[in-house]
Amino acid sequence: MAALFAVLACLAALSVSGAAADGFDDARSASEAEAVGEHGQALYLYGRAIASGDLDPISQANTLYNRGALHAKLDNLVGAANDFTRAVKLRPDFSLGHRSLAVVHAFAGRDIKALAAFGRALHLNPEDAIAFNDRGTIYYKLGQLDEAVFDFTQALRLEPAYASAYYNRAATWEELGVPERAADDYRALLIIDPDDGVAQADLKRLGLDP
Repeated sequence: MAALFAVLACLAALSVSGAAADGFDDARSASEAEAVGEHGQALYLYGRAIASGDLDPISQANTLYNRGALHAKLDNLVGAANDFTRAVKLRPDFSLGHRSLAVVHAFAGRDIKALAAFGRALHLNPEDAIAFNDRGTIYYKLGQLDEAVFDFTQALRLEPAYASAYYNRAATWEELGVPERAADDYRALLIIDPDDGVAQADLKRLGLDP
């Protein structure tokens, strides 16, 4: 799960002055502690920064996001969901926050909430290939296969070498009973990586040539 969450780096560039110093210092120190694997210390410092009252709303949202990403890395989905929810309340235009909240909902099996959060993320950032691909997996799980194909196709429009989206769309084409289109996606994967053994095996399973 950790790879799905990008830690915001913007706190490192914040200026620190006057009474605000303690909260900002704690937020930066938390990021530094996390970077060297001191997760317990990082959580403590993120919490102290959030509770300090020193941070402006955007910095508070970013710090909540960073702590939520760490909770997710540690498989604490409840903590992650709570922090991401608080972050997007402070920053309603925070597309990455909405997408990360959607991912947590998806991992927790809250598919309808995941779809809603992915929708908010894509409304804010319609160029987010990852959000399209991830939302497509929810549609696939729910049996909404046409919607899944649409989302995987949008992800590939934005990122033409997005291997995961090709695999996901191929699986959806197979579920729809269109193996020839699935084969086209497996062949596209072999153009990206001629040594892709999974795509080669899938084409062989379908009885089709690379």
